[in-house]
Amino acid sequence: MPVLTAIDLVILALLTIMYFSFSLGYCRGHKRGYHEGEIENLITLREKNLELGQCCLCGYKQDSNGLLPNNGISRKDDNLLTN
Repeated sequence: MPVLTAIDLVILALLTIMYFSFSLGYCRGHKRGYHEGEIENLITLREKNLELGQCCLCGYKQDSNGLLPNNGISRKDDNLLTN
């Protein structure tokens, strides 16, 4: 049966430390990247809504005169729904 020398144990310990360091760094980077991706997605959504002139929360358009949210209802139907 082979005997492990001190050099073998040091090399084994270094490889183990490198493996755990890489694993922890990878997990932390994955979580941080996911979080930054969510933030980037929200910024992109807000920019899109700003270009359309639409509210992120309720869907109302900025210059609409009616009381209905802009969810696909055309302007010719507004007077039928408000009477």
